[in-house]
Amino acid sequence: MAVRTGKQFLEGLRDGREVWLEGERLVDVTTHAKTARMAKTLADIYDLQHTPEYHDNMTFESPSSGDPVSLSYLVPETQKDLMRRRGALEIVAQSCHGMLGRTPDYVNIQVTASRQLAHLYGLKDQRYADNLRNYHEFVREHDLCLTHAFGHPQVNRSLSLAEQIEPYTAVGVVDRTNEGVIVRGAKQLATLAPFSDEIFAPVYRPLRPDNEEDRKHCIGFAIPVATPGLRFLCRPSHDMGRPLADYPLSG
Repeated sequence: MAVRTGKQFLEGLRDGREVWLEGERLVDVTTHAKTARMAKTLADIYDLQHTPEYHDNMTFESPSSGDPVSLSYLVPETQKDLMRRRGALEIVAQSCHGMLGRTPDYVNIQVTASRQLAHLYGLKDQRYADNLRNYHEFVREHDLCLTHAFGHPQVNRSLSLAEQIEPYTAVGVVDRTNEGVIVRGAKQLATLAPFSDEIFAPVYRPLRPDNEEDRKHCIGFAIPVATPGLRFLCRPSHDMGRPLADYPLSG
């Protein structure tokens, strides 16, 4: 698949995801009064990739399919590559007047940076390096919108994750099956989650792998936002769902 259109992006958000906002579960984030305009803004960003004016400056030829894919997935090898990728980011930033801190290219580049260092992840087990390379190719070829989640619930900062009263305050492994791992717990700061296709949830803080209780938190993974059992609790919306004349900036 080449770069997606805004219409295709919006269709992908209608997948039964469990998103809660101000005590209400949203049936469709593309039509709800307090989320629809943000969804439309992101759709417009996807459409930029198809305009003759910006297409060549926002895409490059996929090394695996030959289709045009987002420049945010370019693994830079030269200074020219970095400048080219920066140019694509500037187009996105200018399109929203610099008001969006989490456009899709943000986590795309995070995944791309991990892909650049895949060999380090595979020092002890080649599978981990392969997983990163394969995931980077997967999201690039499907032009997915990703969010991250890198904070743990701040219950008691004086204690380690393993020392918290509730053992699964933070995300940890409960069990392993032939299909993978079962996890339980919470993560914070998943900005852009209601409008993302997948969540990229690596570990960002030092843990003690020699401590058996800490080991269950030493996990990083990516899953679709609509995965059963996964729910998002959103902070209040800046969009009041009313005409923007009285609050043009926050809306």
